[in-house]
This record gives sequence, structure tokens and C-alpha cells, in this order.
Amino acid sequence: MAHTERMTGAEAVVKTMEMQGIEYAFGLCGHANISLLDALNDSSIEFLSVRNEGMAVYMADAYYRASHKVAAVITTLGPGLTNTVTAMADSLMDSTPLLLIAGDVPNYLIGKGALQEVSNTTLGNQWEILRPVTKRSWRVPDVADVANSIHRALNIALTGNPGPVAISVPMDFMGEVQDFEIEDPSLHRANGFRVRGDSVAIEESAKILSESERVMILAGNGVLLSEATDELIAIAEHLGAPVATTMVGQTAFPKSHELNIEIPNSIGNPAVHHAMQTADTVLVIGSRLSEFETNSWNTEVGFDPWNRQKLIQIDIDTETIGRVFPVHQGIVGDAKSVLSDLCASLTDISESKWPETSAWVSVLQGQLEDWRKMVAERELNDDTPIDPYRVVAELRKVIPENSIVHVDPGTVVRYMVGQQLTLDTPGSYYANQGFGSMGACMATVLGSKIACPDKTVIAFMGDGGFTCEMSPIITAVEHGLPVVWIVLNNQAFNSIEIYQHRHYDHRIYGTTFKDHTGGLTNTDFAAIARACGALGFRVERPENLASTLQEAISSNRPCVVEVMSDTMRYVKTYGWFEANRIFSEEAEYKRDRNVETSDLLKDPATSAR
Repeated sequence: MAHTERMTGAEAVVKTMEMQGIEYAFGLCGHANISLLDALNDSSIEFLSVRNEGMAVYMADAYYRASHKVAAVITTLGPGLTNTVTAMADSLMDSTPLLLIAGDVPNYLIGKGALQEVSNTTLGNQWEILRPVTKRSWRVPDVADVANSIHRALNIALTGNPGPVAISVPMDFMGEVQDFEIEDPSLHRANGFRVRGDSVAIEESAKILSESERVMILAGNGVLLSEATDELIAIAEHLGAPVATTMVGQTAFPKSHELNIEIPNSIGNPAVHHAMQTADTVLVIGSRLSEFETNSWNTEVGFDPWNRQKLIQIDIDTETIGRVFPVHQGIVGDAKSVLSDLCASLTDISESKWPETSAWVSVLQGQLEDWRKMVAERELNDDTPIDPYRVVAELRKVIPENSIVHVDPGTVVRYMVGQQLTLDTPGSYYANQGFGSMGACMATVLGSKIACPDKTVIAFMGDGGFTCEMSPIITAVEHGLPVVWIVLNNQAFNSIEIYQHRHYDHRIYGTTFKDHTGGLTNTDFAAIARACGALGFRVERPENLASTLQEAISSNRPCVVEVMSDTMRYVKTYGWFEANRIFSEEAEYKRDRNVETSDLLKDPATSAR
């Protein structure tokens, strides 16, 4: 179960990583991690070098979501570590486990101002920078503890509500030679991760659900992390209950299933919001019930467990239960285990309602069908610049089955992709929605492609997100990763510009891309891709979309498809986003103030006329 080997600290780290089953590490070299890179060079772990440490984190995040295998991120100290902060926050908010190993100053030089040292508040405290954005982070205290720290970190990352863990390792520990005890990983983890829910709470929940007439289910990312799609389908069909999913959890329930009513948020569709307001019982599985999934917790247009509904919440994280809404039953446990037990309890006390549908569900399905007809009409738009709805529609014609589609938070297309494409395979839709950092998809597609080399992997991005970090194009070329980035070039931060059109009387300021003369810029992103060694296409007419997208997908090379697209001044919404109320009240005050000012400035004689 354990043996002793004489080796360097870095070799002990890598050996332990191999025993833990880690197959890939992503990162960037520096003087504080060069020993670790040398050890990786003699290991079975494949190291992929990137040009920015944050992009390495995004790759590890997407790699896990596509494979459910943990990858490592390797950084140097100081700026190498700080470059990961935003991406680590994304992984934490979306519950993605990964292991970050950062080099640190030599232990005996702490506090002396070593190169790139962070020791301002306490000595050797660079790891504290990551405390708010990780499940746990710490500095390895002793060279003898480097191997055990890997076991401990992965145990923390994978158990309970999963998430990223970071350890900071002094560079002298990496190079020191001694006898290290290398232990089997099984000695440092529980026998299983499937936490079963309380049996009494499950039985009570089954009784509530079986006696309810209008049950709605909201499935979150926890269903995907637990691989509980089959159990979710069984529950939904037994209850005849419509299923909505969170943005991140969209493929937890098949898009093509008749009971799928899609995503609830400020855009959404009329059916899902009608269900939120009229359901008598809501079953929430693996969701934090964040602002986007709850209409900013507005009980008039969303859930109301205080007055209208009973709420049953299932989550692996104790703190999530009852945090924003009162619960009638709060079950702490793994989604797959709890749903399996809940389904068994339901089967014991009630008959399956599927495939018959209630009058309530039929109303929802009719609303959804009418809404889809409206979307289908928008998809036929022949205008130029090209309507984003048309872009997604043309992709639907050529995208292979079981592809993985990534959407960047910086574009409103993130809603359309999930709504317009039929993505049935769990994990085939990727969004970093919890923290929502723009530009992440430049790198996340690479992680998915590494995990699933036989699948087509595509990213939808705006030009704002694309230009946040373009170095992953180079990384894709260097490592031969044929992914496709679809970039909607509307020369604006359009998802924010929309609010200026809606609330600020079209006073556009700071949201469009202009040069020093005031004209819109016309950056050629396709040319940038070609300069990096990838393919690059620019599409200006909608009739050329399908053929260009097909060529990009079939090329087996990294490819940027730049689409000259229309700015979306208005997006049809059905839900509530609290920011709109804040903007609206501000705009109303300013309009009233401007009217009053205008009246004071008027000539009395002119006013009389």
C-alpha cells in the first residue's frame, strides 16, 4: 500500500499525481516551477504549455466537465499565480474540481523580497490570494509533506460540493532530494462519493410529489456532476412533470424530451415562466437557485415558496439548502443517489403518469410550441449585417451529432444556442455561468477537445470576449487541437449596449468599438487567426454561413469563423432581471430632470406660443 523512494520533491509530486490518475497538466513555465516541469517530462502525464495561466485553468475546467477526470494546472509564483484568479473563481462557482500547483519562493528566503514574492501582510502568503476563489488553498509547510498534499488536495476537490484546490510549493522543496513515502491514493479518500439522502426526508418528499397536481422540476449542474440524467428522466416521467434546467445544467435533461421546458431567466420563454408561477410543488436538484434561474428571486414572476408553492431542494452542499427560499424538504446528498431512492419511493406509492400529460402540461407545451414558431421566423432573417438567430440556425444544419458547444458569457447568443440547438447528450453544452467571465471559451474549447478528441467542439463568442484573450489560438495550433471559434463581430459589447438602448434613450457610450476619429473599428479577426497559423474565414452574407461552417468543421484544423453580425438592440424577454428595474428607475429620473431643466431654459414668450 505504501513504499519509500529516493527522489526530488518535484518527482514525488508527479509520482503522486500519476497514482491519482491525472493524465494532463496545463500551465506555463517559470523559475519557480522548472523542477516540476522536468519531473513531468519523465512521466506519463502530458503537459500542454499555454501563453496565460488563466487559460490553463479554463482548459482544466472544461476537461473535467467533458471527462469527469481531474487535470492539474502548473504555474510559477507571483504573477503566474495571480493570473489564475478570475478563472479559478469561474471553476469555484461552477463546482469544477481541479488541482493548481504554484511554485513559491524558497522557504529560507521568505520575507526577504525574493523575485516575485508576495509577502505583504504575512510572510509567504501568496496562497491567500486564492482563498476566496478555491475550496481550499495552502502553502506546503514542509518538504516531507509535498506528496501527501496532493492526496489531500484532490480529496478536498472531489468530495462534497466539488471545486478547485490550490497548493503553493516553495521551489527549494521541489528540488530537494530525500526518501519520500509514496502511498496508495485509496488510503486518503472515502470509499465512495455517493452521499445518500435522509430516508425519512425522501419518503416525505415522495408523498408531497405524488399528492401534487402541478410539479415542476428545476435541474442544475449538480445533476451533470453526479451523472444523474437517467434518474432525472425516470422521476420526470413518473410524475409527468415539466423540467427546466439552469444555464450550466442545460444538458442534464434531453432537449428533445417532450417534458423539457428549457431555461428560466430574464429571457427564457413564456412556458417556463408560466410553470414557475403556477406550479404547486417545485423539485430543485443541484442548483444554487441563483439570480438568473429565479428571476432575481422576484416572487411575482418566479418561484414563491412562501405562498404559492412547496419547495423540495436536493443538493450535496448543506449551505445551499434553504439559503434563498424556504424549503418544505431539504435533502443533502448526491443527486444520483437521492433521485434513485426518491424514484423507488414514488414507485411504491403511486402510478407513473407518463406518457399521458395533464391539462397544465399541455398548456405549457402549447406555449412552448408557439414561442418556437416565433423563433423559427426570426431564423429566416436575410438581413445584413447577419442576425445572430440566423447564425445559430445555419450551424444547426451542419453540426454533427454529439458535438460539444461552448458559449461565452459576453454575448446574448448564449441563450439562443441552448434554445435553438437540440443538445441531448449530457455535457454537450458548456457555459461558465456562475461567475460569468468573458473570454473563457477561447480556452475551454481546448479542454473539451483534449477530453473528447473524436467530437466536434465549437465556441460561440462575441468580438468583445474574443479579444479578451486570443492566445489560445496559438495554443491550439501548437498542440494540433482542431476546434472552431464562431465570433460574432458587431463592433460592440452588445450584451451591455442593449441596456443603453433600452433604458438610456440610445445614448451609446463606452460599449462600442471606435477608433480615435469616432468611427467603428473593423478588426479582421479571420486574418489574426491566419497569422497565428489557424484557418480564418469572414462571413458577411447569411447564405454563405452553412457552407463556411461546414468547411471549418471538416478542416480538422483550428479555425476562426468571423461573422459580421447585427447588434441586437432589443431581445424579447419573459422573466425578470433586477438590474433592469434599477436602470429603468434611474432613466426615468433623468428624463424627468431633463424635462424640468428644459422648461426652465425656455423663453416665456416662446413657451406661451
